[in-house]
Amino acid sequence: MSQLEILKEYFHRLEMDNRDSAYKVCSYFNFIVGSGGGGVIAILLGVLGMELDQASRAFGQICRATLLGEARTLAPEERTRRLEQVFKDILAELQVPEDRRLNSDVDLADGCKVAIAYQSAAQLGQCKLFRNYDSRHRSHNPTILQAMLAAWATPGLFSSTKVTTDIAYEEVVSAASGYSNPIFQAIREAYEGYGPTQLVSCILSLGSGSHVLRIPEKGYKAMVARYARDAALTADDAQRRLGGSGKYFRLSVTPAIEDDLITEDNPLGVIASGTSSYLSLSHQDQLVDTCLNMATMKGGVDLEALAQVRTEMTASTHGLPPLSPFFVRRQEPTVRIFEGVVRGRTLGQTVMVISGLGGSGKTQLCIQFALQYGDLFQHVLFIDASSAKSIEDGLLARVGSVIPSFRGIDFRDAMDMLENPNSKLTARWLIIFDNADDDSVSIQDYMPNCRHGSIIITTRNPSLGSLAPETHLVLDVMSGEEATNALLSSALAATEERTPRHKEMASKIVEQLGNLPVAVVQAGCYIKKQRCFWDYLTRLNANRTKLLRHITIQRDKLKYNHGAYNAFDTTLRVLSLRALNLLSILSCMHFTNIPRELFILAATYRFEYQPFDLAPRSDEFHQSVSLLQETLSPSQDPRLYESDLEEVLDELYQYSLVSFVPVHSWITIRLHPLLHSWAGDRLTAQERGMFRAVTARLLASCTNDVDSHIRTHISPHVTALMPFMADLHINERAALCRSIREDGKYTLLVSTWEAIHAEVEKAYGDKDMRTSTAALELADAYGQNGDTPKMEEMERALVASRSAMHGSESLEAMGALLNLARTLAYYKSEYKEGEEAARKTLEVRRRILGRNHLDIYESLYTLGSIQRLNKQYSEAVATFLEAVAMSTTLLGRDHRQTFNALRMLAACYEGQKNPDARTIMQDLYDTREKVLGPKHPETLTSLHQLGESCYNIGDTAQAEEFFRRELRIRRESDGPQSTTTITAIHWLGCALYQQENYSEAEEFFREEAIARSARGLDSMNAKFWLAATIFLQRQESKEAEQLFREYTNHFKEAHPEPHANVSDGLYWTGRSMLAQAEYAEAVSLFEESISMWSQLGSENNANAVHAKQLLKKAQQRLKQSQEVSSA
Repeated sequence: MSQLEILKEYFHRLEMDNRDSAYKVCSYFNFIVGSGGGGVIAILLGVLGMELDQASRAFGQICRATLLGEARTLAPEERTRRLEQVFKDILAELQVPEDRRLNSDVDLADGCKVAIAYQSAAQLGQCKLFRNYDSRHRSHNPTILQAMLAAWATPGLFSSTKVTTDIAYEEVVSAASGYSNPIFQAIREAYEGYGPTQLVSCILSLGSGSHVLRIPEKGYKAMVARYARDAALTADDAQRRLGGSGKYFRLSVTPAIEDDLITEDNPLGVIASGTSSYLSLSHQDQLVDTCLNMATMKGGVDLEALAQVRTEMTASTHGLPPLSPFFVRRQEPTVRIFEGVVRGRTLGQTVMVISGLGGSGKTQLCIQFALQYGDLFQHVLFIDASSAKSIEDGLLARVGSVIPSFRGIDFRDAMDMLENPNSKLTARWLIIFDNADDDSVSIQDYMPNCRHGSIIITTRNPSLGSLAPETHLVLDVMSGEEATNALLSSALAATEERTPRHKEMASKIVEQLGNLPVAVVQAGCYIKKQRCFWDYLTRLNANRTKLLRHITIQRDKLKYNHGAYNAFDTTLRVLSLRALNLLSILSCMHFTNIPRELFILAATYRFEYQPFDLAPRSDEFHQSVSLLQETLSPSQDPRLYESDLEEVLDELYQYSLVSFVPVHSWITIRLHPLLHSWAGDRLTAQERGMFRAVTARLLASCTNDVDSHIRTHISPHVTALMPFMADLHINERAALCRSIREDGKYTLLVSTWEAIHAEVEKAYGDKDMRTSTAALELADAYGQNGDTPKMEEMERALVASRSAMHGSESLEAMGALLNLARTLAYYKSEYKEGEEAARKTLEVRRRILGRNHLDIYESLYTLGSIQRLNKQYSEAVATFLEAVAMSTTLLGRDHRQTFNALRMLAACYEGQKNPDARTIMQDLYDTREKVLGPKHPETLTSLHQLGESCYNIGDTAQAEEFFRRELRIRRESDGPQSTTTITAIHWLGCALYQQENYSEAEEFFREEAIARSARGLDSMNAKFWLAATIFLQRQESKEAEQLFREYTNHFKEAHPEPHANVSDGLYWTGRSMLAQAEYAEAVSLFEESISMWSQLGSENNANAVHAKQLLKKAQQRLKQSQEVSSA
């Protein structure tokens, strides 16, 4: 649309300068070439002969139908269907038959030549042209409708288009994915069509906007941004090559008008306004006038000259290695390098820093950039920057190679020549400092101190990014598609077929290699040599170290071996012992989401905390503690633990061995998966065993119950140790069981505690307290795994045995008794006995432990929970108030355990319908939002609980507000089908339902049911609520009836015995049948539901009472209908 606005301004000025004349685009320009949306515009103006205002209305109609508003979410097939209908409407309005061919006598466009760029769907990458004129090159002659569809058939946005031929058809797509700016194709086509001597007075290139540096990760915006950036790169190249002709003009709104600035109610108006602002800038204003003047001047530049224009000189490259034969172009990094090095050169020296893991392709990208864009420079100097000597020697050699007379100069002379250019060594130089990894070398001392030239630095040290913060590129691995292509090109000969099955296998291989370029090429070379494409993964899993140490032979003469593990090995000689130890510890954990806080928390316990003392500490324990202290907290000063950790992590970070990833309010550590494997594979078997023990000690130090906030974060790292659990000390295994329990792996929990219990019992006998401790944990594991009778039996036995050994009012006996209290109340609803047991533990612990103790808090919390479950809300409030006060004294107001007690206190107030519940939950939410941020999972949990609290006390309008806020964030942060998002959808639906906003509630319950089914989750409850909302709006709805029946039958099959859900289903199905005047069936359903409620002892609940009333009504209606029938 901005292209049309630019043309409007152009022709407005043209007509103002020539008041007696009116101009149409098709009669003014001799030749129009378009790609993507520009191709559609080319047809509207150059084939259909539209005026600009008419074309703008038509193009706006197209955009509104396919790209704006609700159309943004359309699938490509539906978007294409709409596009085709709009095109048909446009042709019908112009009375152009739908089967009219592009190259035919349309009689609307004054003979303007138009070419539309497209690509074959089967052979992407080659730009082809549809023409409305005859040409020496044979091409398809599609219908105008087909040409318009093909112009915009962008993969992912629109479907491909079939163009019929004499014998079959060809599927074609838009050329926008590879040729979003077809300027050079247009010049070549004009050269071949008009001949080399044809004079050109004006070339006007129109763009649709140059986007920002950062491209979104995925989606429609990302695709549009990439195409716009490709177009801008081509425009830069065209300006460099054609700008000197004086006939080339480029107009493209810069910066592009971003989506978030385009309002829903007036999107095209915003674009028009943005384009007008762009054209009002002095440079663009002058550019339009200059273009107009050039177009009216006689003479021009012939097409021969334009087709052969080159920059005035070609770069000389000094020391630049050849590009790897397996190099695969990486679009995003290449664009970033171009923009970092080339943009802004007229303002001064440009500096680009590329940092990344060894083997990530930094050097190859620089070589490729120098080769592709070398004609932007006169001299390209490639310098080995691995040491001060190699830099000085390299600079001397490279400068000396420019002109032989320069040889023999010293380093200072060389720098002076770069800083003060002359006719031989000009200001247009590019220096590539490769592998500037040594932090003892100040690379800035070797950067010429001047305002010209360009510098690229490659390094594993991200800290060097501070030399050029605006243009620092942290190079990640390849995309999956890039890595797959690289593997196939290095593994298969050019003549070998590449089937979808090949691509599928290649994708699996590169995924295993973490898409790391050096590893991908290494694998490809190995596969090619061994002819083992199909069984490479089997070989990799069987002998990973051997395969990843395989060296590929390349001709680049770089001073390192080509291979994944070889690339990593270069860091070993420069890392300190502390850094190597930490790397070894990290290799025993999962490679990602390693919480930084883990190391600080463990250090506060001096790495010595263990929740269970089931066997004497071994020498291994003391060795592990010592190594952890030396590695992570050598100062032994709690005030310096942060700086101790920062120092050793920074050393790994300097070589890109680790990266730091913020996850909400946490900072986590990540290693590339292949580097993670290398860090472990480089260890001997004995060393691996030692570091696993060290890692287990580190994790066990963070298993204190008061630190439960970190337990979910260490779960994947405990899982990484699971295959070696039997090798760990029994105390460590017991500690790690806390994480297993938190993770819900109850079968594993049972088997682990069974083994631990058997081992302890064998060592100490069944009367020892250590055996009793293991037995109590085993009982809990049985309960978590669903065996409540076994748990209760063991806990009663342990209470008896501990009472016999230590006394009935000993702390030991109280520990077992409190577990029994929870079992009775939580699992069996035996509240009276559970409360008595909890009270006894509270009394004994108070007497022995004093006024404030965490064990007393535990008894208070359990007692209050039992009272709440038994609906003794007043007693529970008093208990939790005391628990809150004690936790605040012992742990602080902001501690998780204090939060838990406050949440339970609020739940008690909810039971009393006391608005203080909301006040407490609001305070908890506000605190977490302030400390953790609005999108942190714990903040969102508090927000959800706040909504529930409002809902439970009857303030459903306020609950709706909170659930809406939660859902908005959940959709963005957790995804549309995460369980947390689905839960938020459900509660929002409930809040709306309670306010009788049934139509909107229906939308959310329907969304919930669909999402649960898609995830394989139980959707019956969602369907039940959906049925209720439908019924309360449309009582005769068959859909509601079917959903009620499905719900009822589901629970009948699951529960052959009477069940409350079956009663509810029968009741609602009866209501549906009554509304449909199916009185006999309604009577039967009401009778069955009432009978079931009676069996359950629930005949007085609200639905049961209502069912009795409706039964009488149904019986009365049935009698009346029978009387009418008999009459």
